[in-house]
Amino acid sequence: WLYRITRNLFLDRLRRRARIRMEPLPDDEWRHPPDRDPGPAQVTDDQVLSASIERALLELPTSFRTAVLLCDVHGLTYEEIRDVTGWPTGTVRSRIHRGRRLLRHRLEESGDRHA
Repeated sequence: WLYRITRNLFLDRLRRRARIRMEPLPDDEWRHPPDRDPGPAQVTDDQVLSASIERALLELPTSFRTAVLLCDVHGLTYEEIRDVTGWPTGTVRSRIHRGRRLLRHRLEESGDRHA
C-alpha cells in the first residue's frame, strides 16, 4: 500500500514536469543585459519628487523636521536620536510620527501622490 502511494506520487511529479515547458531566451537577450541606468523620465520624476519633499520638509516645524531627517534620511535609531538631541525617547517617537504625518499632509496638499 505504501509502495503504491509513493509510486503514484513519483509518477504525478514526472507528469507535471512534462507539462511545464522551458523555452530558452534568445541569444541576444542574455548576452546584452538591459540598461540599468534610469531613463530621462525617471531622472525628471526623481528630481521633481525630491524638490517637493524638500519643500515640504522646509515647511515643517524645526523639531519635527530634525526628528524626521535624523530617522528617515540619516537612519538613526530612536535611542541615537535621543542621545543626539537630548529629548526623551517618547518625545523622539512622537515627533517622528507627527513630523511624518505633517509631511504626508503637505505632500498631499501640493498634489504629490507619491507620498
